[in-house]
Amino acid sequence: MKLFKYIFNSKYRKNEKFKKELKNKFPKSNVKPKEIIALENISFGEYSYGEPLILRYGNINEGLQIGKYVSIAREVVILLGGAHNINTITTFPMKTYFSNKKENMITKETIIEDDVWIGYGVKILSGVKIGKGVIVAAGAVVTKDLEPYGIYGGVPAKLIRYRFPEEIRNRLLKIDFNDFENIDFEKSINLFYEKLTIEKLDQIENLIKNSKKSKR
Repeated sequence: MKLFKYIFNSKYRKNEKFKKELKNKFPKSNVKPKEIIALENISFGEYSYGEPLILRYGNINEGLQIGKYVSIAREVVILLGGAHNINTITTFPMKTYFSNKKENMITKETIIEDDVWIGYGVKILSGVKIGKGVIVAAGAVVTKDLEPYGIYGGVPAKLIRYRFPEEIRNRLLKIDFNDFENIDFEKSINLFYEKLTIEKLDQIENLIKNSKKSKR
């Protein structure tokens, strides 16, 4: 019984310490990894939320960037390593087991840009870039980069369609989500719930522009 209490209390203290570290480093983010991870080369954007399982392997170049206003559903898994070489005599991680060196299969960090919605049970493999405004359907497996404002689904994830016409997508790419900080959402929230057309986008761009001026 004493051993159980010690283990429970020790795990509780570690979890509480991790929560504080997370809050101190990313005070405006609500991304809460399911397990304790090293926060080196990790970034969580403002107002993003979710409780993904983030798996680290200690590989060279391992890292994760999650942008602002990202929505992450339950049971999402993000792998930051774990790749194996498929062009050599064996896929086995020889360096790890026989030379005490880190594997270097990962050449770049994993990036999830602003305003992405990741559905239930999605799995994201290491080194991919999920573009701004992307929707990833439930259960999809992301194995390569996804273009901005696309809707993707399947195993592996493939483009189903784009959310908006090209003209609107190009203008959306120029919007900086940092500028949302200046907006009074209590007064303008309804505008953000209307179907996005050229006319509505004009209104949103003007709102952002005027909000920036009023904050100066």
